[in-house]
Amino acid sequence: YEHEIKEAKNKVKIKPVGLTLTADRFGNKESAIYIHGNSNSYLNLGTSELVKPKVGTISMWVNVEDPVLSGKGFHSNVFFMVRNKQIDDFCLGLYLGFDFENGRISAGTSRDSVQEAMVYSKEKIRYYQWYHLVISVSYDYLTFYINGEIQGRMKKGFETVISATDSVLVGSTPVGKNERYTRGVFDDIR
Repeated sequence: YEHEIKEAKNKVKIKPVGLTLTADRFGNKESAIYIHGNSNSYLNLGTSELVKPKVGTISMWVNVEDPVLSGKGFHSNVFFMVRNKQIDDFCLGLYLGFDFENGRISAGTSRDSVQEAMVYSKEKIRYYQWYHLVISVSYDYLTFYINGEIQGRMKKGFETVISATDSVLVGSTPVGKNERYTRGVFDDIR
């Protein structure tokens, strides 16, 4: 069996950059991706509408090794991000990440500097532990789950806007005012 970094049905062309295949949460060798926590290690899921739900759900398994303090801008290690427009501030189309100042995972979306919905995990995370993260968005709400337990549901009241030209990145932010990275293992991104 040949292990590859790819979308299961080959509908989305992805671009792995500086990644290593590693063991998944079940111990299967070379079955998850290790992101090294720098600007040269991330997964680009491309610009397909299949990875940019305006109404829908995104899930992934994440195992964070430790916070990555290098970079600039906001104090978060990004798990998943796509912008709503090609700007630096209040640009979260969809976002999952680890706030290394408070030790909590957050999920968010924004329309502009006035309308933003963010939900933080109830508890601080533990390093070297697998977490199943799910973010669900609709016009009305952003809902965030960890390991099947709801962490919070935030009223949105705005359409989720996602830039058609922005790539969905795992483990890194788009270049600009905010450049942050994640060190850890990712698996089963859906």
